[in-house]
Amino acid sequence: MTVDRALPDLAHSVHCSTRRLSRSCRDLSSGSVSITRVLLGSLPGLLGDIVRLVIGTDPEFELVGDAIETSDLVDRMAALDAEVLVVVVPEARDLERLASTVFRRRAAKGVVAIREGGRVGECHRADAPAVRISGLSADSLLALLRYAAGTGRRPRATDD
Repeated sequence: MTVDRALPDLAHSVHCSTRRLSRSCRDLSSGSVSITRVLLGSLPGLLGDIVRLVIGTDPEFELVGDAIETSDLVDRMAALDAEVLVVVVPEARDLERLASTVFRRRAAKGVVAIREGGRVGECHRADAPAVRISGLSADSLLALLRYAAGTGRRPRATDD
């Protein structure tokens, strides 16, 4: 699946997930929801816009910034007190290396990586097994973010 086909699917699921926003706002106002601070790595154009929109639809998450350079991700996470990092990582070995650095420096609870043109999401945590979801949607991205933060259960892994 190409980026041209994967991104519209993700964008459509964002539209569908906004219907649940009022329920989430009620939960937040009752004090039953904690807020997770999220830092975005350098996400390309439309994908970055879609991820920002997904995060913005759920009051459990606060977008604390964007890191332009991958070399300063860990330092930026510490400075912004981010709990979860969202990045685009083309190769699995690059993701493992990044996650290892983040966890070794105790910079975050979890790393969510978007791969294969926005079609696949992966979550790595220092204290739990990694999970991979194919057919990434707004709901599955939010589930990965919750799992990365330690506030949600492990999403069911999927493979194509």
